[in-house]
Amino acid sequence: MTWSICGTDPAGIIAKMTDYMVANNPPAIIALGDSVAASVKRVFDGAGVPAGKIPVVGWGNSKETAESVKSGFINAAAWQFPSAQGFMPVALLGLAAAGEPIGYDIRTFSLYDASSVEPILKLYNK
Repeated sequence: MTWSICGTDPAGIIAKMTDYMVANNPPAIIALGDSVAASVKRVFDGAGVPAGKIPVVGWGNSKETAESVKSGFINAAAWQFPSAQGFMPVALLGLAAAGEPIGYDIRTFSLYDASSVEPILKLYNK
């Protein structure tokens, strides 16, 4: 099951996701979007689903999602390096405009799980 059309209203997202959980008992979930992924723990709590019962992966650029990864409600989440993703392309374009070759890649997407979530949580606590 992929949750992606839940809307933008936080209460509506949680209501739609909870209704779906109760009616369909999905075997796995892909949470597309930060608002959806951030709501997984609340939905599971509301539907009586314990952490780890249903495998979940999804977006992970929110403190709520990182906390859900740490507590086992989400198995892995996508981190887009939001603190650097705007700066690094501009720096590379500046080098290219000056005639410099760009011979390397910059990571702009990575998955994290419970074993690697702590640095992300530290960013949110600054």
